Amino acid sequence: MRAKEASEPEWEKEMMKGKKKTLSAEHKKKLSDAFRGRKHSDETRQKISDANRGRKHSDETKRKISESKRGMKQSEETKKKRRLSMSSLLWFNNGKQNVRTKECPGPEWKRGMMKRVDVYNPPK
Repeated sequence: MRAKEASEPEWEKEMMKGKKKTLSAEHKKKLSDAFRGRKHSDETRQKISDANRGRKHSDETKRKISESKRGMKQSEETKKKRRLSMSSLLWFNNGKQNVRTKECPGPEWKRGMMKRVDVYNPPK
């Protein structure tokens, strides 16, 4: 009797192999309601973030995102907020690269933007 009990999970696995369970609409609704309103902990959110870091969208996904954004108009309020936030940024350069920030990044940085950075012949 003991041997049969031990082998039951294996028997069930063999029986369910290749079969997919489909959930009824009612069951899906109950599952949805059971988890509604729950929030992930900060630790869980960090784990999800780490798992997705470096992940790249496929070309098809990029195309779909692009199409969904096409034709969307920004409100005047949003445009005003963007204009205001960008106007507080200043250009700085260190002779090698340009950076736009609110404050000077360091003593070797000069105010203003370099005219053009030549990748093959950088300034000395």
